[in-house]
Amino acid sequence: MGKELKKKKGSSRKNLIVISILVIIFFLVVASIIVIKSRDSCKKITDSDEKDTCYSNVAWKTKDDSSCEKIINNEIKDYCYSRVMIKTSDFSLCEKIINNEEKELCYEKIAIETINVSLCEKLTISRFQDRCYEKIAVKTKDITLCEKIVGSQKTMCIAALAEEYKDASLCEKIIDSEGKDYCYSYTAQYTKNVNLCEKIIDSEIKDICNTYTVVE
Repeated sequence: MGKELKKKKGSSRKNLIVISILVIIFFLVVASIIVIKSRDSCKKITDSDEKDTCYSNVAWKTKDDSSCEKIINNEIKDYCYSRVMIKTSDFSLCEKIINNEEKELCYEKIAIETINVSLCEKLTISRFQDRCYEKIAVKTKDITLCEKIVGSQKTMCIAALAEEYKDASLCEKIIDSEGKDYCYSYTAQYTKNVNLCEKIIDSEIKDICNTYTVVE
């Protein structure tokens, strides 16, 4: 009796595996048919840019970057790969982007999404790199990443951290006087702590702080 039950259980498991495989194959076939039909509709379009846009939309809807390869216009093709990358999280698609700025923007999105600081370091366009450090700094509450930023963006990075975590003590790390004042002002408004306005040196910024900080 026990052996028969074991045989039946084993047979049921095998049947479930077979059914699961068949279901997967069915959906893959259906998906392939949808892609082919969608591409066929794009082929009928005579205007080049409209046709490229059609392929881009097909790629986005079907999550299949092979449709991007049919696009002639490089700008639309890059946009196509970027859209599919965002939808599928297939980061390898960034390498297929031709325009260097769009490629770096793609890698910036990956770095922020995966909290990968080493990818930020590889970016060559400074505004993308600075924004990359700032976004990850805010996500991880790591102020040392703000220190990697050169120029006024560093102030914005520290201020963003202070606002996000409602921590006015971070404003003290800002060297620029005006930037520090704005940091206190924004943090005061976020924390509804009007006392922070008293730390502001610039009279105009202080007045703004006192006016817009609503105390409950």
